[in-house]
Amino acid sequence: MPKKTTNKKATVKKASAKPSSRKPAAGRKPGSKNKDYTTSATTQTRCEKCGSTDRLPYSRQQLLDHHGTAPDGQPCTHVRLQWTGCKSCGQARIDRTYENNA
Repeated sequence: MPKKTTNKKATVKKASAKPSSRKPAAGRKPGSKNKDYTTSATTQTRCEKCGSTDRLPYSRQQLLDHHGTAPDGQPCTHVRLQWTGCKSCGQARIDRTYENNA
């Protein structure tokens, strides 16, 4: 008995004339909302005893409502108190940060 030969044509994909150079758009989709971030103007705090800016990690913090202005004249809605200490001399201190969460 003779063998049957099947003639299957191989499918060849045609190469496009131009490769796709279009990249997906970076960033957020149009119309998406911005996140609300707190703004705070802080300067690096110094130890009043030795003048060092090195500090221990904050041990606790407290957020207080304060509607008014910060010492630099900027509007302020909250004051953040953070308890820390000087890494050099061990002096305890409270860092005060003025924030505007409006």
